[in-house]
Amino acid sequence: MNILIVGILFFSKSFASLFLKPEALQYYSLLLIFILLNNPVFLIEYLLLIKEQTISLVLYGILNFIFQVSIVVIPLWLGYDLSISLIGLIILSSFKLLFLGYLLMKHTEIRTDVIIWKEHIYYSLPLILSLLLSGSAEYIDGALVSSHFGPEAFAIFRYGAKELPISMLLANAMSVALVPRLSGNLLLKDGLDQLKKESTKLMRLLFPITFVLLISSHWLYPLVFRTDFQESAGIFNIYLLLVISRVLFPQTVILALQRTEVILKVAIFEIIINIIASYFLMLKFGMVGVAFGTIIAFFSEKLLLILVLHKKEQIPISKYLNIKEWTFCSLALLICYYFVENFLY
Repeated sequence: MNILIVGILFFSKSFASLFLKPEALQYYSLLLIFILLNNPVFLIEYLLLIKEQTISLVLYGILNFIFQVSIVVIPLWLGYDLSISLIGLIILSSFKLLFLGYLLMKHTEIRTDVIIWKEHIYYSLPLILSLLLSGSAEYIDGALVSSHFGPEAFAIFRYGAKELPISMLLANAMSVALVPRLSGNLLLKDGLDQLKKESTKLMRLLFPITFVLLISSHWLYPLVFRTDFQESAGIFNIYLLLVISRVLFPQTVILALQRTEVILKVAIFEIIINIIASYFLMLKFGMVGVAFGTIIAFFSEKLLLILVLHKKEQIPISKYLNIKEWTFCSLALLICYYFVENFLY
């Protein structure tokens, strides 16, 4: 699938030129090589998770984040061309691919089973398509910003359009880890109780970190990047609000029920909401409107999945979410955001 995607992108260069400036197209080939090498390495996180190597997973996440940021930021800060950063990312992806190969040889066995293949394709194809749709959102947002505000504004937007680095990693890891446990205990109270407890622990970790970043981002951005990207901090603060949706896990229960077709249908709805909300909010509020469109779309996805569980499976949200704590933390974060953006800076 990864090779297919890169192949499509390779033969779509002329189409991409409609959205990218000529100076950006010179990096297109390097970007494709990076995508080809980097996409498979996400398996590392799942392998470490399945083997319950928690410390290794956390260390890998921290080191990976440090190396990625350093490889991108340091060459640009020293005045080198963007191609140096891309080459650095390609080298890093190559090392991660070698590490993945080592883990696969150590922990897995290669064999052919057509029946298992069919089952996996049946249940995974909707998930693959939903991931493609969800992943296209950032490119749609980028295309909207670039076409309406120009390449300079696009650079500012991309530097800011990043959520809390560890939130997606930890949330996805927890979701994947709990799916098999829920599959065996879904009809038992302790199955959903475990999801509720784990999501509460995650809230207590992610929300305080988000508060600190929200308050300090306008001060940190000129130090980490340049004063030219001061405006990116405002975009970053909006994306930090994604944590409100990240700690909701209706998708975990739906995956345990093997209702993957629901995930796909909701993903289609999400991308439609993202395009509509981002476009109209952009016309009203500029670049920040595009960021808020993403927040609305992501929350809409989780809300729809929650409704599906409540209506179709008779599983209310109170069974797998600490509603009071989530509501308190979410409201406090929204108030903090409003205060920071309107009074602090």
